[in-house]
Amino acid sequence: MLLKKSLNIPMDDYTFQDRGVRKYEERKLPDIYKKEFINMNYKTPINTSNLLPLIAYEAVKQNKVRGYELIKNLRDFEKNVRNIAAHEISAISKDTFKNNAGTTCEKIINDIEKLYQIIFAGNANWNSYDHMNEKIMQYL
Repeated sequence: MLLKKSLNIPMDDYTFQDRGVRKYEERKLPDIYKKEFINMNYKTPINTSNLLPLIAYEAVKQNKVRGYELIKNLRDFEKNVRNIAAHEISAISKDTFKNNAGTTCEKIINDIEKLYQIIFAGNANWNSYDHMNEKIMQYL
């Protein structure tokens, strides 16, 4: 979403679906991207780690570095905490979270909220899940 809404990068034009997995279509990428991202592996599925160079390049070029910083922080969180929790059953305490992520849960949530505001130019109702759960509990 950041790529389309905030940085105006037409990712659908530069990618294709391969058995349900989105990948870069190297021949469709602008030459400037090919020059900037010499070490890009175009055969791997698109993910946050191989989107970061593209986001960084466009964010600097368009003077929208704040969005890149938030994305990079969230990618670091994903790499250091989320992937561990997602791929093995483990409890992660606040201390473990802070040690691995280098930040707090609250900071990550705050960064997500800021990124949402950048992408959608507005605020969201962050209590919507709590509200939905309250409604569900009323009917149980």
